[in-house]
Amino acid sequence: MDIKYTFLGHPALLCNDIEAEKKFYIDVMGFEEAFTLFHDDGTPWLTYIEITDNQFLELFHTKYPSPNRTSERSFHHFCLEVDDMAATLEMLKSKGVTVYRGPVDNGRVMDVPNHDHQPGMCGTLCAFIRDPEGNDIELQQYTPCSMQIRESGREAV
Repeated sequence: MDIKYTFLGHPALLCNDIEAEKKFYIDVMGFEEAFTLFHDDGTPWLTYIEITDNQFLELFHTKYPSPNRTSERSFHHFCLEVDDMAATLEMLKSKGVTVYRGPVDNGRVMDVPNHDHQPGMCGTLCAFIRDPEGNDIELQQYTPCSMQIRESGREAV
């Protein structure tokens, strides 16, 4: 019998400044706090942020000792699929978020609105942003020519 996976449940991030992270994901990105779990002594352990039904981001109230630089960690980024890239980027920029064309470390800031936004190598529209802890977030909108759509048999939104 084959295993049937239904979703990627959540990426999990350690947070040196949990309040800044929560503010970013709730106030800027527009997600909602689902719940917080606590240690036996009553101190917060982790907070779940709801992205969509059955899709979460897990924020650990756990500091990490090293710089959180992309080139020095295994984790590279996580990706959020959006249904309207232009509107998403406009909203984020209006909240002071810098939008990048490609990974943030490339340093190519994207002009928003960007009416000449061309699909990337896999046929999707994509842009990158960074949260307060320095974690990169890819924003992606599938198009009819997206390899993810063509290969899965799914339809683009």
